Amino acid sequence: MTKFRSEAVSGEARRLCYLILTSAKARAVRLEERFLRLERGLPVLRLRLGGRAVRGCYVALPGDPRVAHFGHAPDVITVHGSGNRASRMWPRKLDGSFRIEAVVDHIVRLIEAEVSRAVPDLVIPNGVPASRSGLVMLQLAGVKLGLVEPGSKAEIIVENVTDSKIRKRIEDHLGRGGLTDGDLHRLADANGMFFSRSTKIDFDPFELHSDRWVQVLRLGRKANGHVEHRYVSILDDHDLTEFTLADPAGDGLVTLTRAGLTEAWKLGAKKNVKWVGTVSGR
Repeated sequence: MTKFRSEAVSGEARRLCYLILTSAKARAVRLEERFLRLERGLPVLRLRLGGRAVRGCYVALPGDPRVAHFGHAPDVITVHGSGNRASRMWPRKLDGSFRIEAVVDHIVRLIEAEVSRAVPDLVIPNGVPASRSGLVMLQLAGVKLGLVEPGSKAEIIVENVTDSKIRKRIEDHLGRGGLTDGDLHRLADANGMFFSRSTKIDFDPFELHSDRWVQVLRLGRKANGHVEHRYVSILDDHDLTEFTLADPAGDGLVTLTRAGLTEAWKLGAKKNVKWVGTVSGR
């Protein structure tokens, strides 16, 4: 897991952060710094709006090529957005400054789009058998993404798998053992979603980075002398010390500390491989 060191952020990055936030404040936009830190060697500003974490965009600032990932530090400000063609960059001007007003214009547009998107209320069941937790988690992700009808039964996403052999295999796994990565891929494809699992975890697996995908973990707990595995999704990462989860095989809507979530996530590893995935719309 990458460790972020805010003290290593350059003075210029801090100054640019101040200019961006000051420009937003002059427009009566309540933007605040959530984090200003190095990510893969580049200074990154992540934002908060009136106490709400902004997921749909972040700002990459010019960095030091001596510490940047692969030794590359583009001399630009880039606003990364989560939508299609939502990212834009601004190179340094001849006088050494940047078009801060244009940067803030784009940030505000992305945030307005994020805030305006309606998110359906999730009805999170509890006490679901652990082997079925992946199915319920995927159905809840589909509801949150607006791809599955709220209030629908989780079984409907299995019915949408047209290949009878694959559907039978999934149903068998739901009865015992739980869904595999391949099952999750097939179910997501059949329901207008895209599932992916990270094979290299060089990031904080508990931090939410986008408003357009759902972050999923496989957790473990000791039961009757063995480790029971179940899937959960992260609904809110708060201040990165406490996390709200949809845990259908547990108590439904739960809150865990970082220490508690880390312990359960490590228990969810198989053959020492810890598991984190995402579900998004295609």
